[in-house]
Amino acid sequence: LESAEEAHRHRVQKVTLRLDPTQVSTEQLRALKQGLLGYRGKCPVVIEFQGPGFRTELSLPGTIRVAGTPQMVQAINQIFGRNVVSLH
Repeated sequence: LESAEEAHRHRVQKVTLRLDPTQVSTEQLRALKQGLLGYRGKCPVVIEFQGPGFRTELSLPGTIRVAGTPQMVQAINQIFGRNVVSLH
């Protein structure tokens, strides 16, 4: 039997971060990189940048894949002080 966390991890196919570039600091981006590297796994990561009048997506390289766990979500959301992570 799988633990609940293992079952959750296997269901997640992609991780999306929704960020407004006008509200993101260089320090937060550095912390994001370290946070993502701290939760290595199999899920690709897409950063969706949204601002007034524009929206674009950046798919991170295949070398940066994460485990779609509740702990990862909490750690990344904490960097930005709000919910920015969605699991698909």
